[in-house]
Amino acid sequence: MDLATFSKPIKGIIFDKDGTLFDLKKTWTSWIHTILNQLSHGNANWAAQVGRDLGYDFYRQQFIELGKFDVWTPEELVKMLNEHFSQYSYKELADILHNSAINTPQVLIPNLAQELHQLKGDGYVLGVATNDSEDIARHQLKKYKLIDYFAFIAGSNSGYGAKPDPLMLLAFCDQLEIDAHETVMVGDSVFDIQAGHQAGMHTVAVLTGLTARKDLRSSAGKVLNDVQELHGYLTAIRSAQYSRNSHNQSDEN
Repeated sequence: MDLATFSKPIKGIIFDKDGTLFDLKKTWTSWIHTILNQLSHGNANWAAQVGRDLGYDFYRQQFIELGKFDVWTPEELVKMLNEHFSQYSYKELADILHNSAINTPQVLIPNLAQELHQLKGDGYVLGVATNDSEDIARHQLKKYKLIDYFAFIAGSNSGYGAKPDPLMLLAFCDQLEIDAHETVMVGDSVFDIQAGHQAGMHTVAVLTGLTARKDLRSSAGKVLNDVQELHGYLTAIRSAQYSRNSHNQSDEN
């Protein structure tokens, strides 16, 4: 992205959670394998069939790029699994997934707390908008002592819908009184980037989810390897804006 496209100073940053703050593959690969094995009662062929619908290769124990797991809400995941595992009620499946997910150890992006500390220290207002449930997001962020960095946390059950709908992002701007054009959406999926665009925000994609660089490059304003690079990127934008403003003032004088 051309730094000149940032006409206003950036004030807010809204993050996706899984695949952005937490490494999606390292966190959820073993979890989905265990869940499918449990629900299929050890029937590998059955588990593999369901896995394909999720974008997960059960036999190779790896996610397939551009699968559905990283963008579905918990409700969508339960509904899909209920179609395959009808021996469970919807509520039973919802409870199994919720109790398992909320206790799953998260693999944080390296130096995440340091990066968030730098961003908040530089005056950026931070938020989280996830297609996971808000209670799970809050539990995880609190568990890893990250929750105090965020002034806003919303999930798919918070009343704003789910991405790519932009309502979570717009709620962040509304509650924190920040203009969307002064905000950056940071995420790992095309849904994150679409939500950012629809909200009128700048967009930054990271490669710690399931979506390949080539698929993000065509839609995101900037693609970074991970959120560790975000502070440096935004610092460069601030420097460019400062130089541009100083140059304009000199011309006026």
